[in-house]
Amino acid sequence: HIIARHLADYVLVWVDSDDGKSRHMARIANSVYKGHCSSGACPYFGTYKDGTPTKMFASSLVYQLTRKDLSSEMVAHFGEVFRSRHGKVRIVQVYNVAKGSKAWAADPTNKECD
Repeated sequence: HIIARHLADYVLVWVDSDDGKSRHMARIANSVYKGHCSSGACPYFGTYKDGTPTKMFASSLVYQLTRKDLSSEMVAHFGEVFRSRHGKVRIVQVYNVAKGSKAWAADPTNKECD
């Protein structure tokens, strides 16, 4: 939530697949931010054979938002506003969005085009 509140009002997750995609994103991040994982395979970010998440993965926003129910800690920072009929898609509202960050992002002088 520390970072999410500066980036978004809402977060959409695919409950059955975004956790798998997040492992790939961790490997990409490791190629840029050395030390995030011990190797290119990023074994610290994922699940063990029995399905239990590693400590790093369990603390990630993606894992927390793709769980069946939001934990009490997550409920303090996010509110579910939509869940698809079969529970595959979830949209959560980010509480306490940083107004300063929103104002900065809305200011056209902060836009750079490539």
